Amino acid sequence: MDFTGNPSSVPITSLERYRRTLVFSQRGLSGSAIRALGGGASQFLLAGGNPAASLHQTDAGLFAEDTWRIRSNLSLGIGLRYEVQNHIADWMDLAPRVSLAWAPVGRPRQEPRFVIRLGSGLFYDRFSENLTLQTVRFNGSTQQQVIIKDRNFFPQVPALADLGPFHPIQTIHQSDAHLRSPEIIQNAAGLEFQLPGKNILSVTYLNTRGMHLLRSRNINAPVPAIRSSKLDSFKVRPLAPGNIYTYESEGILNQNQILAKIESRVGPEFSVFAQYTYSQAFSNTDGPGSFPANQYDLSTEYGRSGTDVRHRFFLSGTAKGPFGIRLSPFLIARSGLPFNITTGRDANGDSLFTDRPAFATNLSKPGVVVTRFGAFDPNPTAGQFVIPRNFGNAPAYLTLSLRLSREFSFGRLTMPLETERSYKLRLSVSARNLLNTVNPGLPVGNLGSPLFGLSNSIAYSSGPDRQSGNNRSFDFQALFTF
Repeated sequence: MDFTGNPSSVPITSLERYRRTLVFSQRGLSGSAIRALGGGASQFLLAGGNPAASLHQTDAGLFAEDTWRIRSNLSLGIGLRYEVQNHIADWMDLAPRVSLAWAPVGRPRQEPRFVIRLGSGLFYDRFSENLTLQTVRFNGSTQQQVIIKDRNFFPQVPALADLGPFHPIQTIHQSDAHLRSPEIIQNAAGLEFQLPGKNILSVTYLNTRGMHLLRSRNINAPVPAIRSSKLDSFKVRPLAPGNIYTYESEGILNQNQILAKIESRVGPEFSVFAQYTYSQAFSNTDGPGSFPANQYDLSTEYGRSGTDVRHRFFLSGTAKGPFGIRLSPFLIARSGLPFNITTGRDANGDSLFTDRPAFATNLSKPGVVVTRFGAFDPNPTAGQFVIPRNFGNAPAYLTLSLRLSREFSFGRLTMPLETERSYKLRLSVSARNLLNTVNPGLPVGNLGSPLFGLSNSIAYSSGPDRQSGNNRSFDFQALFTF
């Protein structure tokens, strides 16, 4: 209640719900009373059995390539790779690659000012051993994993053998019998220009098409047609009772990128490298752990890929400053990553919280949530259009790092047989996130959470200098060589 004695609403986070469950259970309240006061778990998961499991996984590959210099300004490269892996049904992973480089020549004996580069290739990804191990462990006999909905026995956790009266839903993990290696077809066309001085500018168009990408699906979820009847939706399933989480290779990806980069070297004292990338990526999966919102309707899953970053910019270089100090900046900037918006509830009985809301058509309808991303209806009716996957957009990212170094030399080198040892001492300091820029991570996508649309984590950069986007830090280093 507020200071006037009137009741007031308080947002309840998952952590607050857990706290209330602990507090009210210690006071001896019943399960129904705890739920009425905002506590209680919506889903309980327990695994038991033998956690020890072993497997043997073999990956093998053969690769052959050759390059022909057809003319002085024309070269052709051809390669072929064969890959094979056990634990999947596909044993015919042939990956051809071809490349062509042509440097048109203007006047006789004139150095080419630009190069045309073309390339195409087929690449395969692997089905990792940790995914295979998941299917070995949770096969229903080695280990059992069960889910219980809306139960009040917490914090007392019963043994797995005593869960029968609570109607547990067993969850089995398996691989699809027709599982294939994910395929990536990549085509590239680029122009490389030789600018005045030691400067190179290149522009490349890159097209990527993914097929047979990995995703997960509960192939034994309650059937929607039956779920609308008066029967118990959580018991009517097409196969046996329980969930069957299956790794499938039915995902697709379509990506187009334009890359522009410049490299400049003005002697040993100054160099710079900069690259800008514009990209669009659409897919119906974000990896082997990606489940659809509706296990029987995958048509709404095609949308922005989780890696769909429209703009990226990268800058690095070195410059020699006063007193022999070498400066090396490192800048990363990109637009925001997409994130998925869900209702936060399991309305279709598949034991997964991947349900997405629909676009609200009536703002006065009870339950409609209006956000900066749009107005959403978490209780859509037949005919309403469910929002696309990864509909939200996270904040942009920017970080600047700087490294300063200075090298000192000792001793000297003289004529043979009279050589003195040469010593070098290099002192350096690296400032990560020099401007201390705050880079929020992915926002909370649960529409039912009071933290929806807010970031409760920090973002991370990508590339060779993977680092936290927050918290300026300094690293000091001393290197002595002899």
